[in-house]
Order: sequence, then structure tokens, then C-alpha cells
Amino acid sequence: MVGSMANQPQDLTRRLVGDTDSAADLTVVQWNILADWATKTAQKSGAASGECLAWPGRCGRILQLLHDGLPEPADVICLQEVDHPHDLLQPLTEQGYQGHFEPKGSGSDGCCLFVRQDRFEVVSIRRVAYQAPSAGEASWSQIAIVADLLQKHSGRRLQVATTHLKAKVGHEAIRREQVRQLLAAVASDSPVIIAGDFNDIPSSDACALMRAHPLADAHASLLGRDLPWTTWKYQLGEEKKRTIDYIWYTPSALRPVTCLAIPGGDEVEPERLPSWQYPSDHLSLVARFAWE
Repeated sequence: MVGSMANQPQDLTRRLVGDTDSAADLTVVQWNILADWATKTAQKSGAASGECLAWPGRCGRILQLLHDGLPEPADVICLQEVDHPHDLLQPLTEQGYQGHFEPKGSGSDGCCLFVRQDRFEVVSIRRVAYQAPSAGEASWSQIAIVADLLQKHSGRRLQVATTHLKAKVGHEAIRREQVRQLLAAVASDSPVIIAGDFNDIPSSDACALMRAHPLADAHASLLGRDLPWTTWKYQLGEEKKRTIDYIWYTPSALRPVTCLAIPGGDEVEPERLPSWQYPSDHLSLVARFAWE
């Protein structure tokens, strides 16, 4: 374990891979930033020290890493587990973004969607609250944000959504139903980007439903394989390394040209994430797209 800022390890190396010479029409960032309240629980804090988990320092690192490895500012930023929205809304607004926060039904944290105002007009934005299909079933707290955008220089329309689905093994059927409701809430006649923490692996029913829409996983499409991991942590003493975060897109309208690489396993410190190397237990994902 790394104990203080004086002996921090090197930051995780992230670089763009793909056709790095191509210009991008659309750049999307997806990131579960790890809620501050969650760092105070053994389930989420893992082996990290309290000092490296302190919100003021993590917030500064998160804002810095939103631009990590990018040749231009992202057009769309999708964040989950946001429980200090003002700390992100204010600086990103000053950087030219229009931001929107929606809390989960539980109110513990929520999702944020940021759109670069010099590139896109936000035509409309709305909250989608997932509903348990059975009247006797406990209500669900998970939500999505869906926005209709207009690209200013091209006049193209785009729908963007961000979400954080129900967590934990055993809730696969709930996640599939939440995906069904999300897909019903997005337009069928407009290109779509859906980015979020799906809490499910690529072979899951939830992801199969996304592909049947049909949407494609940007990283898998570009790299020819699923990402090796997007979250790697110790949870109640158990090491967990899974791919559960995605940027989905409409393949008939968009084509991923570059993405941000996943660090090699030998680059990650033994305590995994979060750590002094990285401020969340999830990696940020970046995909740069060209219009077809």
C-alpha cells in the first residue's frame, strides 16, 4: 500500500490507439468516478489509504484526467457515482460545457451529462427512472439521462444517454429489464450514443440486448476484442477484475476511429484501484468517432 503523497507511484499510462491520424467528429468520455460516500465503506475503498481517497484531491485528479490523452476537449462526458455535482458542474461550465445532474432514487449519488456548447446544442434533456415491472416488487433507484443534441457545424442530430445499472451478481434479470426500458426511451430514427456502468460483462443478457438494438461496443469494434477490464479492485478482501463499462453507438451512422488504451496489468499497483495512481475503481473510457 502506498501511504503518502511523497512516494506516489507513476500515474497509469493511457494512450490513444487506432487511427490516430484521423480527425474525429465526436469524442465521448465515459467514467464511473467512484462516489465519495463509497470510499468510506470497506466494500469500495479496497486497500487504498484514507489520504488518497479524500475527495478534494480526487476531484482535482478527476477533472485533470477527463482530458487525459485527448488531442481536443471531449464533446460529451458521461459520469456516474457523482455525489458532489457542484464540484464538477462549476469548473466544467467554466470550460465551456453545459452540465446536467440527476440523482438516483436513493439520493446517494447520480449521473452527470456534460455537452460541449461550442460544438453541440442541447435540444432537450430528460430523466429516465427505471420501473420495477411487478407491483409488489421493491422500487428501483437506478436512472438514466437522455439528451437530444444538434451538432452545430453539420446540423446532424444525435441522441446521447448515460446510465448506471443495478449492481451485484444475482441481479442480471433486473439489468436486462433496465436496458429494455432504456432502449425504449431512446429514438429509433436518430444515431445514438449510450455510455455507462452496466455492471455486467460483455456476454451478459443486458449487453446482448444492446447489440440486438442494434448498437455496438466502440472499444470491441475498434480493437476486435472485448476490453480486458474496466474495473479492478479489492472488494471485501476479494480481488475483482471485470469489464462492465461501455460506450455503445449506432454502427450505421458512426464509426470509432480511436480509443484510449487500457493499462497493462504490470502497470497497476498491487492494491489495484483506487490508489495514488488513479482516483476511481473504474477506468475512464474514451472513444473518438467519425460520421459514416
